[in-house]
Amino acid sequence: VSVNSGGWKGRFGRMLAGGATGAPDSLDPTQSPRTRKRSGSGTGEEDYGIDWDDPDDPGRLIHMCGEDMKRLWEDPIIREMLETQKMRLQEMSGFFLDQLDRVTSSRYIPSDDDILRARIKTLGVTEYRFTLSRQNLFRDAAAWVPYFDDMTAIIFLAPISCFDQVLAEDEHVNRLEDSVLLWNQIVSNPLIERTNMVLFLNKCDILKEKLAAGIRFGKYITSYGDRPNDFQNTSAYLKRKFQGVIKEKSPSPRPFYCHLTSVTDSKTTHFILWDVAESILRVNLEKSALIV
Repeated sequence: VSVNSGGWKGRFGRMLAGGATGAPDSLDPTQSPRTRKRSGSGTGEEDYGIDWDDPDDPGRLIHMCGEDMKRLWEDPIIREMLETQKMRLQEMSGFFLDQLDRVTSSRYIPSDDDILRARIKTLGVTEYRFTLSRQNLFRDAAAWVPYFDDMTAIIFLAPISCFDQVLAEDEHVNRLEDSVLLWNQIVSNPLIERTNMVLFLNKCDILKEKLAAGIRFGKYITSYGDRPNDFQNTSAYLKRKFQGVIKEKSPSPRPFYCHLTSVTDSKTTHFILWDVAESILRVNLEKSALIV
């Protein structure tokens, strides 16, 4: 199913700007998004300016296809084919097939967790300005490193749950090993030798599920050997592996910041980002001789 996203983007922009018909009513935080109404022109718009009667709203098509989508996803032949092809759609961003009753409802509004799980394709260098800057990382470090020679810090997300998967563009390269190779390229680049590197070993929740299901980490990461196949030991091994790279390859000594994360867990990630911001601030204060 292909739908046009132009409509919701326009409505979302109007919502942020207060809308053409005036600012929204004050919102009661105890109310759910579905119960909040919008006053205005009386055109049928409600719930943050969404016109549920709009014939071009892609949600109408998704709702009509809801039952078919559920039957397709629950079909045992489909499940068997996915297992045969070793395709784990559950690990992909934007996976909502286990929640089709909710997502295909006629007045579905994405939750914060839904937005976190959505995927926006990125190409080239993209800059976002926050109190703590962060950037997307790409395989060809030489193409983007010159843009970031004055960066305070780079956050590197390494999905450690993909130890049993290969790259889509090269089926001979393990995805986890590819992350290690990219980490090697970045930390060894002299143009950013003074940039703090913050490592997020991400998708820990999926890694735990795979290990609990009996998938052997050592089968795919041969250097791990016959060590215990549990989260504590595999995560400690990966921490040491990434730390060894920065210690050996960095042109100049720098601290190693590493966090075990599940970025879709917004509460935990919130506290981790605060810790990261504080640690970076402290390093910069020390460099400025403002603290000792």
